[in-house]
Amino acid sequence: MILVLALIYELTLGVNSKWHPYLSTLPFESELSCDWSSKDMELVQDDNIAQMLKDTKITLLEEWFLFENVLKSYPELFKAEFIDKKRFMTIYS
Repeated sequence: MILVLALIYELTLGVNSKWHPYLSTLPFESELSCDWSSKDMELVQDDNIAQMLKDTKITLLEEWFLFENVLKSYPELFKAEFIDKKRFMTIYS
């Protein structure tokens, strides 16, 4: 979680971050398995993988709700536009 927090902070720095070249390559617009609908999940033919994906989705959402509160507690460090579930999930995963 500390790494996720650090990377989100680096995102707030934009081009001034030494991590900007790396962060600019992250696929924030791509679809993650945690975004799949129930219908999409039914298409997964391996029961073990389907269960793992469901468990991962639950874990990510739980972590996001906790993490969001931390980010909102420090508005001087984390601007509102960087408190974003999609960014969090991309970095976390």
